[in-house]
Amino acid sequence: MSKRISKIALSLQASLVAAFKTRAAFCAERVTAGYPEQGQVERFTRYAKTVETANYAVAIDAVKSVVSVDQFAAIAANCDKAAKSNFVAVYAADKIIKMIQALAQRDLNGLAKIDPYTASIINNALYNNNALSRDGQLASLSRRVDLNTNEVMKSRAGVALSTALTQKSSTSELARILGLADLIKGARNQTLTLDAAKVAQLRELFKLDANEQTDEEVETE
Repeated sequence: MSKRISKIALSLQASLVAAFKTRAAFCAERVTAGYPEQGQVERFTRYAKTVETANYAVAIDAVKSVVSVDQFAAIAANCDKAAKSNFVAVYAADKIIKMIQALAQRDLNGLAKIDPYTASIINNALYNNNALSRDGQLASLSRRVDLNTNEVMKSRAGVALSTALTQKSSTSELARILGLADLIKGARNQTLTLDAAKVAQLRELFKLDANEQTDEEVETE
């Protein structure tokens, strides 16, 4: 028997599909004009196809009261980078799409949908009283960052600093847009402080008990 999907979830799904088709068409026009954006055309087209599935509608329905899917849907179609906080970059959109799927499942299959960089930052935040400094976020991603805090790194990726900066930025956008943390786009030296109302769901996703700690450091290369 098929699962009954709420009208709100179906409306959000339709908005996101339309948004990604709009973004793909905009980038296609820029390709015609000589800009090297074919990769973005393909990505936004793929996003639209992912979000259009029945399973994704179920995911939206499952998390719409937990994270701000409505905020994502409201700004996803904006093609103007000058809109700043109302603009979603292509890689941030990818992370958000996958986080919605992951939080809907809240199991190991869901966790596997999140990229290892986002997972490393959020996992370390959960292990540090639900907050992680800017240096802690970068240290989660690159061993070239000297961590001058008392924060515990339970997982670290081994990417170059330039990649760490890019991945941190898109993960911050994910957290800001979905309401996982109260962040200001573009602000420097922000601590990622997870919203208290979202921590339980994130701990369930990462399979952490309320006060669980582990002595095992997980490396993501």
